[in-house]
Parts: sequence; structure tokens; C-alpha cells
Amino acid sequence: MQSEEQAQQSETQGQRLHPISLLFGIGTAAWGLLLVVLFSPVNSPFVVGVLLLPAVVSSLLRYISFRYWLGPDEMVIREGILNRNERHIPYAHIQNVDLIQKPLHRLFKVAVVRLETASGGKPEAIISVLTLPSIADMRAKIFHERTERATLDGGYPASEHQLLELGPTELAIFGAISNKGLVLVAAAFGLAAQTGYFEDPRWLRALALIETNSPLIMAPDSPSQVLLLALTGLVAIVLILRLFSVLWAIVKYHGFRLVLEEDDLRAEYGLLTKVAATIPRHRIQLITLHLTPLHRLFERVSIQVDTAGGSSEDQGGPGGSLERQWLAPILPRAQVRKLLRQIIPECHLEGLTWQPISARAWRRLFRRWLILLVLSTAAAVYGIGLWGLALVIPGLLLAYLHAQLYAQRTGYALTPSAVLYRSGCWVRRLSIVPFGKIQALDLRQTPFDRRNAMASVHADTAGASARGHRVAIPYLDLGIARQVFEQLDLETGRTAFRW
Repeated sequence: MQSEEQAQQSETQGQRLHPISLLFGIGTAAWGLLLVVLFSPVNSPFVVGVLLLPAVVSSLLRYISFRYWLGPDEMVIREGILNRNERHIPYAHIQNVDLIQKPLHRLFKVAVVRLETASGGKPEAIISVLTLPSIADMRAKIFHERTERATLDGGYPASEHQLLELGPTELAIFGAISNKGLVLVAAAFGLAAQTGYFEDPRWLRALALIETNSPLIMAPDSPSQVLLLALTGLVAIVLILRLFSVLWAIVKYHGFRLVLEEDDLRAEYGLLTKVAATIPRHRIQLITLHLTPLHRLFERVSIQVDTAGGSSEDQGGPGGSLERQWLAPILPRAQVRKLLRQIIPECHLEGLTWQPISARAWRRLFRRWLILLVLSTAAAVYGIGLWGLALVIPGLLLAYLHAQLYAQRTGYALTPSAVLYRSGCWVRRLSIVPFGKIQALDLRQTPFDRRNAMASVHADTAGASARGHRVAIPYLDLGIARQVFEQLDLETGRTAFRW
């Protein structure tokens, strides 16, 4: 903690970044130049030095000009020499104070700080880097002011309660379920291709040796051996991808903990890059449960959230990217209701009565698949001749099955405090929106809806991602759609909205 004399000095002169921030700024630029040297013909030391010089000067000027103050009610950030920028951020508007520590950050006991407000999008400020005691002082000041206001407003009492902790077994299951291994392998192949690894004579000689000594490849005329080789290769690729995915999950989410502290959810995780992300509970706008076939096989669920004040998309920056939409990367299905009850206690999810969409919805879905099937069959016939017609019967069966299952498993439910919407056939999603978080209601009709006397009902929130699973209930008979719209409008109107 600061002494009284240091505190008075910081109030007048402001507080600086840690001097090590110069090293991180120059290091980031040097890493970018290293990639340029690897993937371009520019490899002259003089050229590299000339390109690195502006980064060194920029880091130095940023360190000299950057100041921040922690006032009684707001935080002030001032930076810039030629173009000066001064931002005043009231503590009441700061929703998230996130910490990111990469291995070098932990070595020097510093961290990157991301401040997010209710505006969403990119962070309000990214401070790189501060010492851990300085960050503790900042968090204490910001959240102390919030705690005092919450107490006056009848908010949640001060407490800390661990809601979820994921061990290596759960993370391994999460890695096996996800498909991140494909991204890692693709990145490795791209790097190898760019560096000319595949053109190395040693690689080519090894490949030729394998082809010469493999009994399967030596006899490619045997259909059984060709089929066995293809199946073996496919199984090997799947296993390798899953192994990489498991390693990715264990490294990225090592030590995952979800803690409830007063009215804030705090997620901590990471083996190499450690992240401490804050999710204000009252800012959660939408909760989505994800179930793929592998989720159902392992009896697991993944839970994401959209918040007002945080971006649901990955954002880069000096601190890397945050995936703040993950509330629980993996969770046993038996624990879902307990966790949701602790996060949104006003929403009771027991005894739900699911309402289906229109009984005629499957026909519209089937017709959409028929159009795709006709185009695919035409392309196959053009490419391989009449053998392409073999797609017709399996395609018809698959389209009919998908349309029936999708229509049967899509529906909605209304509780006294929230609206729920589920959809999907193979990959299923269920979204929950409390009435107090609905900002706009829409009753929409496309030309095809009007032709079939149908409509869809959309409930928009402050934090809904365009790519996420929003509450947009489709294929409702027009009369039912109007009833649902009016009921949601009534419930939303008499529920107090709270950011």
C-alpha cells in the first residue's frame, strides 16, 4: 500500500505505468518485425533496425505521457504529447476490471488491465502494464465506491463464494468436445508452408522412404487395402486433432475458477497466459446453453453469456484476447440448474412447459433443403455424370429427417420472470432472457411468412451478439405470434429494467 506522502504526490502528479512497459512495447513491435523477416524477403539488419526505431520512440513517448488518477468518484486517464487525450471514467460506469498476465508478466509481477464500461465494443481503456499492488489499489477504489452505492441501494452483501472449479478431467473432456485442434494444426501447416519446410530435401526423402516401404501403398490396386489405408488415415487425423484440442483446453483454461463476489462473477484461468475476468451479475443479458452430440455423449453442457458492458467477441490488444462469453466452458448437466439458480436466482427453471412452433414449420424447412439438394445434385451430375443422381435418395431422407427433428425440438417457454428459447437438431442451443433485460420486441413477417400466415417474435437485449443464439422464435402461426408478442410486451412493461 502507498504511504500518505506517496498518495498525496500521486494525486497531484498522477501515477505512471511500470517502467517495464517500455520493454513490453518494444517486444511486441520486435515480434511483429520477426514475422516480417520470416515471411518476407526483407532480412537486412539495417532495414529491421529502421523499422524498429519508431516502435521504440512510440513506447518511450507513451510511457512519458501516460498518467492516471484515482479521484473520489472517477478515474482520469491522460496520454499523448502532440495530440493529448484525457478521459474521465466514473466508477459507477466501470463494469469490468480484467487482468491479463502472460509468462513474462508473471516473471516481473505486473499485468495488463482492461477497463470496460456499459458502452460495449472495445475496452474503455487498456493499461499496459501496472504492478500488482497498483492494480489492487485500483480495484479497491473502484469496487469500494460501487459497494457503498450498492449497500445504500439495497444491493447484495459482501461475500465470496466459489461456484465452479474445473479440474484436468473436465478440461480434457472440454477439449475432446471442442474442435480447436483443427485450428492449431492448420496454423502449424501454414507456418511450415511459409517457412518452406515441405520443400526441405530431408522431408522429401523421408516421404519417399515411407512410400517405398509401406505395404499398403506398395499395393494400391487392392480395394481392401486402399479402404483400410483411408480409414486408418481418417482415424489417425481425428485422434491427432482431438489430442491437440485437449492440450489447448488444458493450457488455456488451466485452474478455471468461477467465483461470486458480491454482485460480480469472477473467472480466473490460464496456464501460460493467466486471465482474471469480471462479469457483473446484474449486467448479464442473455444466457445460452450449448449441446453438441459429443456434449450429450459425455452428459455435459457449455454455458455462455452476453453482457452489457463487455464484448462477446474476441478482442485483441496489448493483453491478448478475452473470451468473456464463457461462463462455464464445460459443466455436468446435473449441475446446470444449481449454477443458473445462483447466477439468476429470480429465474425458476423447474417445471417448464415448452410450447412448439407451428405444425407446418417442417414443410417450409423441407422445401429449403430441397432447393439445396437440387443445386447440389446438379453440380454433382455436371462434375461426375449420372452417378451424381445417387445423392437424391439419401438427400431426401436426410432433408426430411432434419426438418422433422428441427421442428419438433424448437420451441419456447415463458416463466414468471424470463423467456426461454431452444432450437437446433444435431447442435442444440437454449437461451434464457429475463424480462428485465429485454430492450426491444419485434413481430416480424417475411414474404414467405405472410404467404403461410406465420410470423416470428424477436426479443433483443443490450448485449446480444449478432452471431449468438438470440431469442428469435420463428415459424409461429400468426395468431400465436401475436399472443406471444403481447404477453412479452406486458411482462416487459411491468418489470423494472436494470442495467
